[in-house]
Amino acid sequence: MDYGLGRYVGLVQRTLEGLEREFCGVEYKNGDQVYVPIHQADRLTRYIGPDGSPPTPGNLGTQNGRDKRKVREAVQEVAQDLLDLYARRHVAEGSPSAPITPGRANSSPVSLC
Repeated sequence: MDYGLGRYVGLVQRTLEGLEREFCGVEYKNGDQVYVPIHQADRLTRYIGPDGSPPTPGNLGTQNGRDKRKVREAVQEVAQDLLDLYARRHVAEGSPSAPITPGRANSSPVSLC
């Protein structure tokens, strides 16, 4: 979430402030690593690419801003497409169909052309 796309390498025991703690290890390009405390594991999400091929880990700290910008732009584009679709539906002329009453067959003929 904060550092971009990395590869989960498993649980790692580390000593921090004199206490042994457990972390989720995440490895990035060039061997960079981040250790996420186990109680913050919800900050990690599994990435599933569009074609099922394994993703390539990014450079730690360099692509994050660019990737977030690209995702933000893609989300805005989808939102605009949805707004356009709903606006077209709102102004489209037509008559509403009769409500279907449960337990009673609708007597209107239907064409599926």
